[in-house]
Amino acid sequence: MTRWLLGIFSALVLVLNVPAAPASADPTKITIGHGFTSDVVSVYVAKNEGFFAKHNLDVTLTAIGNPQNLITGAFAGSLQIIMSNTVQFLTAVNGGLDFVVVAGGNRLNKSNDPIGLVLRSDVKYNSPDDLKGLTIAVPGFNSGMNMLFKQWLAMKHVPADQINFVEASMPSEGDMLKGHKVDGVLSADPFRSQMVDSGTGKLVAKFYTEVIADQPATFWVATRAWATANPHVVAEFRASLADASQWIPGHVDETDAIEKQAFGSAEGTLPLFNPSVTPKDLATIYAIGKQLGMFTKPIDVNTLILH
Repeated sequence: MTRWLLGIFSALVLVLNVPAAPASADPTKITIGHGFTSDVVSVYVAKNEGFFAKHNLDVTLTAIGNPQNLITGAFAGSLQIIMSNTVQFLTAVNGGLDFVVVAGGNRLNKSNDPIGLVLRSDVKYNSPDDLKGLTIAVPGFNSGMNMLFKQWLAMKHVPADQINFVEASMPSEGDMLKGHKVDGVLSADPFRSQMVDSGTGKLVAKFYTEVIADQPATFWVATRAWATANPHVVAEFRASLADASQWIPGHVDETDAIEKQAFGSAEGTLPLFNPSVTPKDLATIYAIGKQLGMFTKPIDVNTLILH
């Protein structure tokens, strides 16, 4: 997706009709947890450029590699808002945790897909059949990447149980490939591009959008109890993201610099900011998860998005 399109979508950023917070001398302190992905550059822009401060929020950004630790932190109260994707979110709900989507994030389609299967450069690959017997690192066994990769394998008639999966954080995947500890990794930019550009690995499949061509990439969630008790904070968080998404298209170089400071490199193509997370989006992933045996409880997806 070319960057000029970001300007079209920035006007769509989610700011729902929640009453404005009363004036306060002291900003509200919240901690936001996120993974190691370029999708979250908007919160770093909101922090660095003062949009959170403008909306009376004192925000601490915390990067956490394991998606389960994000969920645990939100449930325990050490994190108020966390980055998630549909699989991680529904896995938590399936496990009995009462979480809701509080703000949209980025939309993923074939033109801006930053996710892929990267194999070590010396590993033979002509077709998905060549993956049998390989060791593949995944960023969380209950992650969206892991589930959609298994669905992709099923589409290619490759049994997932013929692949050895190990868990690893995305920042460590390049070293694991270099050290021949794994044959391949599931990764997202900026780490995917780093491995390919350095010659450490080769991109062999963009499996994520082969399974679902258009879907939310990431969005922001909280416990229902916290979100309903803090509607003004949710409103100011959404407004901060709106300001950041409107600022980014006119400040691409500055955004790249912010991303490099946060992650060590920049993706090159900015995420497609889009506020929409719909019940249909959740239902599509829920159906796949049920088929794979990951979701075992009935879930009413219509109740999972905070309005």
